[in-house]
Amino acid sequence: MKRWLALILALLLTVSLTGCGDKTPEAANTPAPAATEAPAATKAPEATPTPAPTKAPEPEPTAAPDPSRETVTITVPADLIEEGEDILETMGMEEGMEGLVSVTQNDDGSVSIVMTRELQQQYLDEMSESIAEAVREITEGEDADPAIQKIEYAKDYSEFVMVVDQENASGFELFYALALCMAGTHYQIYAGNDTVDVPVKMQDAATGEVYSSSTYRELMEMFSDLFGGDDWETETEPLIPTPEVEPTVLLDQDGIVVTLTGITADFYGTKLNVTIENGSEASAMVDCDTLLVNDYYAGTALYATVEAGDSSEEEIYLPVTDLYGAGVAYIGKIDIQIAVYDPSSYERTITGELVEIRTSDYGETWDTIPAGKVIYDDNDLVIIYMDPVMQESFFEAYYQCNFCFLNNGDTDISVECESFIVDGSEISTWIYKTVPAGKRGLDYATLFQSDLEQYGIETPQTLEVNFAVTDAESYDDLFSTGSITVDLG
Repeated sequence: MKRWLALILALLLTVSLTGCGDKTPEAANTPAPAATEAPAATKAPEATPTPAPTKAPEPEPTAAPDPSRETVTITVPADLIEEGEDILETMGMEEGMEGLVSVTQNDDGSVSIVMTRELQQQYLDEMSESIAEAVREITEGEDADPAIQKIEYAKDYSEFVMVVDQENASGFELFYALALCMAGTHYQIYAGNDTVDVPVKMQDAATGEVYSSSTYRELMEMFSDLFGGDDWETETEPLIPTPEVEPTVLLDQDGIVVTLTGITADFYGTKLNVTIENGSEASAMVDCDTLLVNDYYAGTALYATVEAGDSSEEEIYLPVTDLYGAGVAYIGKIDIQIAVYDPSSYERTITGELVEIRTSDYGETWDTIPAGKVIYDDNDLVIIYMDPVMQESFFEAYYQCNFCFLNNGDTDISVECESFIVDGSEISTWIYKTVPAGKRGLDYATLFQSDLEQYGIETPQTLEVNFAVTDAESYDDLFSTGSITVDLG
């Protein structure tokens, strides 16, 4: 899910395009040959027969149109262009590329781009493949949304229908809907159509009823309002103060150097800024294998592929919201381990050391154990339950039930919730956390108000939960906590 959310957030910042009709070269006007005056008639000799008429020559066949020379004009409306935006960069083009004829800034603020039909078709084919792959990822991929059972769409991507299991819907379906609408609009523009408001319908899997229908522009307006208007990059005060760090080399092996250059915060949260330099002779996929903040396991991925001889600037976001919910006031210590893989075989080629980084806020305050109820303390595992917090989102109200796992043993473990029963009703939720030896982990369960109402629950009173613990490396079963009852009142 996290990987797709990152992709969708990137899509939310993409400017979509709109198209206009074709423009084909005018036919050359060949002037008709001037009339030639006929000579005066001459009396033919009587003995000479009249010659047979000469057959007119057949016209040369007309050559078929050359698609590499025909052009199409794409016009990007002014209201879809950010101030100072490079339209060619947004479209993945660059000046001088083969097939790009001209780029014109119009008086009304729009931009017209003329390209060959051959280049247009190339982009349409690539986008078609990308949209089909995105649909497969959402419905069948590793991070597929189980509530989205099927996605249907028109051949020209002018409309999408998402078949959703409403009972298990989380609300994230709208993120996917927006991503699909944007992709469809992008395709429509390259195709030269006038459609700029591609719709998506939500259809209930059980009844077949369309319970929601939104267009691209409606979703854009909703998300724009949600994230603070047009300027989504507006800086906000981070939940936890952003510390300073000294530049630190995280990995230097076999020509690959990974360096932590700093910590910064933006609209989306607090992030580590990382530079990757690939001085080897082969491409490399660099990943953050282990990430701990104040000894809390974050498990954030990196997955950056860098070609041989290239470098790349990357970002790793920290789970600041979870840390803040656990009472963490400062980021004092970060432990990070880098791994490198062969991008073609996914075979691990390098495993770096775990590097400890002490920030400018390092001190006694970083080592914070969250306040809450200790609901389990056995087998070198302590589970702390923090009181549920009622939250409001643009989808609906929900309870967030937070858990902290303290692994006091010498084995890396994974903790999974096997049952989650609220006031006698078992509710589907997902808690799964890997906790290294001697470290901590945070996870939570989300209880949407609509789910609770289905079971006649207005305010949760009692929780019964059971956790299974396995070895994080061998996946061998270690123990079960048994049923734990928690008073939520």
